[in-house]
Amino acid sequence: MLKKNNFRIGIFWEQFEWGGVDTHLKNLLEHWNNDKDKIIIYHNNNNKGAWRLKKQLKNKVKNLYFHEFNSLFSNRKNYFNFLLEPIKFFFSVQKYQEFLKKDNLDFIICENGGYPASYGVCAALLSSFKINIPVRIFRIHHSVSKQKIIKKPFLYYLDKTLAKASSCIMFGSYANKNSVKKYSSLLNDRNTSSKVIYYCVPNYRKKNLKKIFKKEKKIKLLGILGRIEEYKGHEDLIEAFSKLPDSIKNKNKIIIIGTGKEVFIKKLKKLIQTLNLEKNIIFTGFLEHNIENVICSLDLVVMATRNYEGFGYTVAEAMSVGTPVLASNVGAIKELLSKRDGRLFTPKNSEDLLKNLIDFNKNYSDWKKRARVAKTNINKKFDAKKIAKQFREYLISEFKKTNF
Repeated sequence: MLKKNNFRIGIFWEQFEWGGVDTHLKNLLEHWNNDKDKIIIYHNNNNKGAWRLKKQLKNKVKNLYFHEFNSLFSNRKNYFNFLLEPIKFFFSVQKYQEFLKKDNLDFIICENGGYPASYGVCAALLSSFKINIPVRIFRIHHSVSKQKIIKKPFLYYLDKTLAKASSCIMFGSYANKNSVKKYSSLLNDRNTSSKVIYYCVPNYRKKNLKKIFKKEKKIKLLGILGRIEEYKGHEDLIEAFSKLPDSIKNKNKIIIIGTGKEVFIKKLKKLIQTLNLEKNIIFTGFLEHNIENVICSLDLVVMATRNYEGFGYTVAEAMSVGTPVLASNVGAIKELLSKRDGRLFTPKNSEDLLKNLIDFNKNYSDWKKRARVAKTNINKKFDAKKIAKQFREYLISEFKKTNF
């Protein structure tokens, strides 16, 4: 019989920018249902998401500690990475054992953006297995990335080794799990345990929301949020917007919220200039405001991702705020959004996007009705407190299977 009530939980997290994993950790830890658990977040010292998370969770979560380490990996492209990464991986396995074993952890959750994604996170999982941490969760948040043929032998080794090292491979959506199952051999062994636990979505109360954008009367603000990258579909939204009739175009503005590589931002600005849309499109950069206040300031949230979303936190947050959503039909979005509570369009199809933008302007009241339904549905299915509790209870159930 398990007598232990409080646990020592490690979260291993290696990344170089900010993104959806930051949001996942913030919402999970803010709703954690046992403040006597000791939680240690191990992160690389150039992890921008961790810097932000420290500020967001300061004085909000008890017994939360951050442990910085120097990673051997970086996000710089190198022609010799196919040779260097395996070497760095094996050195990291040894290196991480040295500090992980000092904390006598009951659980470790290795947070990986995709797969194989961070080789550092993969190394930490193997380190945890070697030092006998009782429960080892390998959490994958995004799709399997395409790799060069020359890397295949090492990736095959990773699949077999990490499947064995994991107590459970965990996903944030069924689309996420299916991607890993389809494009890797990580789940091929019947003995490999896997689990889908959705992400925590806070229930944003209207009385607590505060609009941050000032706008002219009768002007609608269409927001696209997150990392500014090619696959996120900013170009598709801009092209669709350029085709709107002037009577609608002059009553709408696009707000591009977030940061990205300067090269791609310049490319977008050149496209905007070519289409003569400088007065209609605003870049805000990264905003320090709470995400719910950013979203409630918008009349429509557009998620135009071209290929895949492992969950779609922006869509979920917009639904919880009560802001209408227009999203591309990719990845896990259908697990969040249906025709009853929002609108889906064909990815990379600016004509389909255009039709929906016109409908949004002509039938705005219908879109607001759907948004109210969406708020009810998202808060019921993705209740943050319930999911955080489910997450912890699952860890405990795995702990009971061990001999510790």
